[in-house]
Amino acid sequence: MTETALSVGDPDAMRALASALISRADALAATTGRISGDVRSAVFEGPAATRVRGIVEDSRSQAMGAVDLLRQTASSLSTDAIEVERQNDALRAAAVAKAEADLAAETDGSSADSPSDPASPTATPGTGSVAGAAPTEVPA
Repeated sequence: MTETALSVGDPDAMRALASALISRADALAATTGRISGDVRSAVFEGPAATRVRGIVEDSRSQAMGAVDLLRQTASSLSTDAIEVERQNDALRAAAVAKAEADLAAETDGSSADSPSDPASPTATPGTGSVAGAAPTEVPA
């Protein structure tokens, strides 16, 4: 769906993005966990081991912060999609109401187009004559 005058956004696209963000967050969390586990189970000691484990732990912490932000963003998108849907429904309802009002005004206006001037010729039902028309002579 594209954004139009009858739409403030695409709630389905927002939900799809939220779902994609959750998938990416899950993948990042899983990868981060595997890396941390690999480093913790590595058999080595000394200053390099301490430094590497510190770097990996800092990276894991940062990555998990990113995971949390991705999940929060996905949650916000899902919540906002509901509001966008409500706004779209309200815009569409207003457009329908306006179209119905315009149609009613046109219909009411067409009955006003009938002649109301007493001097204008109007047919008199059942007589075959037109009121206000000049009499015509019928040849004998």
